[in-house]
Amino acid sequence: MQTEDRRPIIDTLAPIGRVSALDLPRDRILGEHAGRIIRQLDCLESGKEIINPALELEMQHVSFPVHFLDIETIRTSVPVHRGGRVNGLTLFQFSVHTRQFMRGPLVHHAWLNTETADPNRTFLRALRAVLGDLGTVLIWTEYERQCFHELLNELLTVGPPDADTAWLQALLFGDRMFDQHRLCYDYYQHPLMGGRTSIKAVLPAVWSEDSPVKLMAPYVDFPQDIDPYAALHQAGNVSDGCNAMEAYLALMTADIETRQKVKNGLLKYCHVDTAAMAYVWDYWEWSLLRQRLHDQMAEKTVLLG
Repeated sequence: MQTEDRRPIIDTLAPIGRVSALDLPRDRILGEHAGRIIRQLDCLESGKEIINPALELEMQHVSFPVHFLDIETIRTSVPVHRGGRVNGLTLFQFSVHTRQFMRGPLVHHAWLNTETADPNRTFLRALRAVLGDLGTVLIWTEYERQCFHELLNELLTVGPPDADTAWLQALLFGDRMFDQHRLCYDYYQHPLMGGRTSIKAVLPAVWSEDSPVKLMAPYVDFPQDIDPYAALHQAGNVSDGCNAMEAYLALMTADIETRQKVKNGLLKYCHVDTAAMAYVWDYWEWSLLRQRLHDQMAEKTVLLG
């Protein structure tokens, strides 16, 4: 960021003790992400979350059943599995929370590979069985889409197309996949996010807000005073993607007793990922409804004088 005479802004702010992000002149914030940065600074300054009412219209684009999807992968120079490729991508786990109809219960589906053979084709078959052919598939960032493209190319290279690869092609090139992260980036800010938009940053921020959504299943099963990721970490469980990769490698080589413990840890972690996506979605719906009702009451008060 520069002044009008092309000097770094910090060179003029630091000597007078202005070193906070809030001291940055808004009119000098330029570039592709300027709007997001300015909104985040406004959010930090107010100390309150900002939720754009336009988010409500975007959320109406989904079709039921709605599937919240997260996958876990690993890439290694030396293949982990029999039949694997050098530097190949291994898709070893997925979690899906599915809602069949609006405000319906969430049903959880999980799959985790425990076999020594390359799991990619089995992963695809299991995922197809869960997602089926109907409904929106919500992802957080485009990572799942990128991995599925790589998986499709791999499977079409080693063998002829089949029903599973045809299904994957339809998923990738149709309109079912929907990036929930984009909605967060475009329409939601919270001071505790610190400008970050990963689900690991968004959930703790949203969880800090008082909301009746916490009393709904499955969220009511989580500690109410600490976000689910922090609870995983405190309990010594897998709590991030790097932990998950390390745990999966351990799962492939550990003894039976250790394998069960590692398996449980991986399943808990991936479950939290998609529960987090669903919670953020449900919180947005509740918050937008509350905001709309508040605006209607304010308008009615004005009309009544």
